[in-house]
Amino acid sequence: IRVEADEETEYVHNFCNNIGVECYIKEVKVEEEAKKLKIGTEEAGRNIRYEFFEEVAKKVGANKIATAHNSNDNAETVLMNIIRGSSVSGLKGIEEVRDGKFIRPLIKCERSMIENYCNELKLNPRYDKSNNENVYTRNKIRNLLIPYLQKEFNPNIVEGINRLSSLASEEEQFIN
Repeated sequence: IRVEADEETEYVHNFCNNIGVECYIKEVKVEEEAKKLKIGTEEAGRNIRYEFFEEVAKKVGANKIATAHNSNDNAETVLMNIIRGSSVSGLKGIEEVRDGKFIRPLIKCERSMIENYCNELKLNPRYDKSNNENVYTRNKIRNLLIPYLQKEFNPNIVEGINRLSSLASEEEQFIN
């Protein structure tokens, strides 16, 4: 989708080689796939990523797939679910473990903590500039709504939304 993708792929490949980690890469024309399936680009990209994660897990015999979702991602998801009129289960947001396979070890960490860690260790991660474009709902929530809520209502809104998310998960587990 993005011009920078080739450079980012090369960066990840080199990083993995330098630390002795096997790297798996798949290139897909996501926009074409989205049009063919008549779904949004974001959804198509997500579906393609998760299919690839499953493919690699099967190939290497892994029983867990870790993603880098963090507490900001979770807060964004909860707000998206509220805006879309989700049921109470939408308040759970991103589960720490899904289907016994997908794990989110960073889900309790705020994005700023991860960025500070990367800066301290001079890890120089790549940043997807399309996150700054307010064309997708998630980006609008990330770049416009959350900063507005932080400024006008609660500077700790991400923490508050994550507390709501955690309580919703606990209550659903209790009911089930």
